[in-house]
Amino acid sequence: MKFIKDKSFYKVTKEELNSVKGLANIKKAFKLITLDKALLAALIVLFVIHTAISLASALITRRVLTLFTENVFSEFTKYAFILLGINFLYYIVMHLYDNLFDRFISDMKYKLRTTVFKRITTLKASCFATNNTSTFSHRLRDAGTLANTFVDIFNMVYQLVTSMTYCVVLVIYTPIFFVVCASFYLIKILANKYLIPRYNVLSRRNHKFEDKVANIAIETIRGSGDIKSLNMSEGLCKEYTEGYDESFSRFFSIGVFRRRINTPINFVSYALNSFVFLILVANLAVTQTFESGSLLFFWTYKGNIATFFRILFDMRNKFATIEVSASRMMELYDESQYPVETFGTKTIENLKGDIKFKNVSFYYEKDKPVLSNVSFDIEANKITALVGKTGCGKSTTLSLIARFYDPVKGSITLDGIKIDKLSKDTMRNNIGYVQQTPYIFNRTFKENLLLVKPDATEEEIVDACKKSEIHDFILSTKDQYDTLLGENGITLSGGQKQRLAIARALLNNSKIIMFDESTSSLDNENQAKIQSVIENLSKEHTIVVIAHRLSTIINADKIIFMDGSKVIAEGTHKELFENCEPYRKLYQIENM
Repeated sequence: MKFIKDKSFYKVTKEELNSVKGLANIKKAFKLITLDKALLAALIVLFVIHTAISLASALITRRVLTLFTENVFSEFTKYAFILLGINFLYYIVMHLYDNLFDRFISDMKYKLRTTVFKRITTLKASCFATNNTSTFSHRLRDAGTLANTFVDIFNMVYQLVTSMTYCVVLVIYTPIFFVVCASFYLIKILANKYLIPRYNVLSRRNHKFEDKVANIAIETIRGSGDIKSLNMSEGLCKEYTEGYDESFSRFFSIGVFRRRINTPINFVSYALNSFVFLILVANLAVTQTFESGSLLFFWTYKGNIATFFRILFDMRNKFATIEVSASRMMELYDESQYPVETFGTKTIENLKGDIKFKNVSFYYEKDKPVLSNVSFDIEANKITALVGKTGCGKSTTLSLIARFYDPVKGSITLDGIKIDKLSKDTMRNNIGYVQQTPYIFNRTFKENLLLVKPDATEEEIVDACKKSEIHDFILSTKDQYDTLLGENGITLSGGQKQRLAIARALLNNSKIIMFDESTSSLDNENQAKIQSVIENLSKEHTIVVIAHRLSTIINADKIIFMDGSKVIAEGTHKELFENCEPYRKLYQIENM
């Protein structure tokens, strides 16, 4: 870890300052949650009562101190009972307030975190393709930071009101003392109005750097098998260590930058404050222009002035924290950076499963077309295979059918209706996507399946597993359907993952099931099992298969041969072998 001396590191632009300055993002964050209005009203009422009690306590205390300096002790007993009654009422009010406050805060934290999580789940697939996993996990962390900091601020408000109540009494009875002390604390607040936004910008920059470093850790854990087999551990450890060394250097340097400015400000606020105050008291004592009772009262409660301004300053720092967290979290609600999925309203009760591409074009980057003016039909209850060289647009075609992406031009219809007009439930409940490496949750077999259909019966689960030919394997495991599968199904083979993914699609009752090169990395036995499952499914489901091995799809009802972002030919294996030379060459090379 080192101190960064480069002055350019500490420079900030107006645009960066504006992005974290003010309360705009905090207000937007608050709008994400629906607060319990009745609970909030009750808290405000109790807060007002608490303020009144604090004010009464301050006034009575001043009266007692005045009587003490005048040697009048006859009324002490009366005021003792009054203070006892006030304190009794105070603790009853605070007991009610604390109980309601805990409920209010718990509700707010729950709503904020779940709202942000739901937002992440609605983002388009392109967001996850162009951002690191740590980006989204840290946005959830920002939501937690935001909620926890709100709690700190609400607690500070209680202390602030208490100290402010005593400050009001001090202003009324000892105005000159109050003004002198308060002016020095005000200097600190005004100075930090300049400092904090710059500190926020530097912190936000470092958070983005931390996101990149944290992603190294996530990828290392998830790819541990490949990393170990390729002896990449040492290189990744070095990259992670150097990254976090840089991150901590940035964090340390930002702290030094802040302290260098804060130190002289603190000297003016506290040291000179005490010096000037004592000089003032000495001069007033000589001229005898104040009551000894008033001085005693001020000296007793002088700390409340410091407390009041300290809490104001701490609250500003807390707001600075949530300004950064809120600005990062609210990026998820910027449609230009993180677009959300949009669906239509039309529903199809009994989907047949006919799919039609008409003049569809698509690209991830302009001038680099993935699909160019593609048109073809996929018939219901039949097996349609997409084949072609790597990069010809096969996987993209499946992503378009699933509406992970939308065509740049042309249209895709499902049973004659454009898929962008269909409701979310119609799309997601009727299209199952079994990818080459399906993601398996670190849960049991049963829990992985219940995620798809929480109300599924035991019979439905077993039936789906039998159809996908994984039931017998599940029964052979130690805990059968309650066997824990590990991170991303680490205990399963590729073929077992595929068949479990098929069972999930069947349990979801998907009319259309798509397979993205699902047999390319399997041994002959597992490949045969998956092929058998696919052929059986085609009796009641529309099957779309991306084939790496042409020998696995020779019995498909239709083969669509793609090359160079276009459809070159379509037909049965026999028709393509006889009439499409590129297809014939690929098949012959594979079977040489």
